Amino acid sequence: MMTTVSKLTPYEAKWILTRSGIFPTFGKWPDFYELRWEQKDELGAFSRRVRYRQPANANGSRMRYFYEAVLRRAR
Repeated sequence: MMTTVSKLTPYEAKWILTRSGIFPTFGKWPDFYELRWEQKDELGAFSRRVRYRQPANANGSRMRYFYEAVLRRAR
């Protein structure tokens, strides 16, 4: 199942989020900074599994960029 983020289907992206323990509340996905460290750790494991690389001019962590990319695919 693990492919690059650009090839993820919305179903797979939602699976990654729910597997990490991230659920929408009142129809809104939580901000990255609202996540618990266990959830961030699980996202980091998924990002390593798909070999996600953040953009070269990134201003933040790899997990935050991965979370935003998966959220875009899930929506």
